Amino acid sequence: MESEHEAMADALGGVEAALVALASDPSRSSLDAAREEVATMSGIVDAHLRHEEDELEPVLVPMTDTEEWAAVEKKLRGGSVVEAGRFFAWLTDDMPAEERAFLGTLVPPPVTALLARLLGRRYTREIAPVWS
Repeated sequence: MESEHEAMADALGGVEAALVALASDPSRSSLDAAREEVATMSGIVDAHLRHEEDELEPVLVPMTDTEEWAAVEKKLRGGSVVEAGRFFAWLTDDMPAEERAFLGTLVPPPVTALLARLLGRRYTREIAPVWS
């Protein structure tokens, strides 16, 4: 997983460099290069997330009812409510119905909707359309 995280960081650096180049030279070639970097990063991130889902989740699921997992969740909840809003807006963006139903077993749907729509509206307005 560490090598995958490093690959994602490297890919993000490539996207950042391509976007800086695009901002300084808004040409078709700069746009195409930026799109290529985003597509590359998307493939790397998708592969990593699939790897986590296929290999880590089956190991983690039996542990979710333990005290140790409760401590991990408590630590993860330490962020701000605004960060939670952005996270839920990102998480639920184009989420299939089956996955949304599963999320509803973990977080009450009204809470998810409130966080995503109210506190995640910047993501929804500015970032989500870029990925469409």
